Amino acid sequence: MDGGIFSYILIKMDEDKVIGSWLFYNGFDDQRVFADFDNDGELDYLDWGVRKNRISLYTIKKDSLVNNRDKFIFVLPTKGQTEYEDTHGISNEWYSIVDKSKSSWFFKFCL
Repeated sequence: MDGGIFSYILIKMDEDKVIGSWLFYNGFDDQRVFADFDNDGELDYLDWGVRKNRISLYTIKKDSLVNNRDKFIFVLPTKGQTEYEDTHGISNEWYSIVDKSKSSWFFKFCL
């Protein structure tokens, strides 16, 4: 880990006026965290947090961020991640093994 932190600020505008803004801090340097994953016409966000065992789906609706608690991807650490944390303590890694049997998702896994 090089100490870099990645955050996103999403700004919703109506012509020249800011009508909404959201700060996303999850450290995942990849634009694939934003998309319309459930094809409902609303922008979605995948919260893939450090040392979390699930990737959560949030939908940006009008002026709020809504957690879709029914849709998530369950993830586990790799053997290498577990060994590193056992030896060196907590790391800033994302768990990266997808457990499809425990996940509740609605489209083909493409991570």
